[in-house]
Amino acid sequence: MVEKPKFYGGDAMFEEGEYDHIFDVELGDNVMRKLPFNNGANAIQAAEKFCVRESLGRANIEQIRQFITKHSQPFATRDLTAGKKSLVQPNEPDNTMR
Repeated sequence: MVEKPKFYGGDAMFEEGEYDHIFDVELGDNVMRKLPFNNGANAIQAAEKFCVRESLGRANIEQIRQFITKHSQPFATRDLTAGKKSLVQPNEPDNTMR
C-alpha cells in the first residue's frame, strides 16, 4: 500500500507542505499538537523545533526524538523534490504520543 503524503499548513517552525507523517502530540492538556515529519529527516532537529514552538524544555527533546524514530522510517520513502512517493510505506501504528 502506498500512502499519500499529508499536507501541513505550516507555522513558525515547520514549513508548509507535504509530509510523510503528521503526528498528534498530546501534552497532558487534552489538546493535540501537530508534529510534521518526513521519513529520513533528522528526528533531533524536528524534536528541537517542536519543543521551541510549544515552549517545552530541552529535557523533552529525547523523548520526542524516540517517538519520531519509533513511528517513522530511517530513510526517505519518497522523492521530496518531485513530491512523489518512491517506496512503499508500511501501515502506520497508532501515532499519538501521550
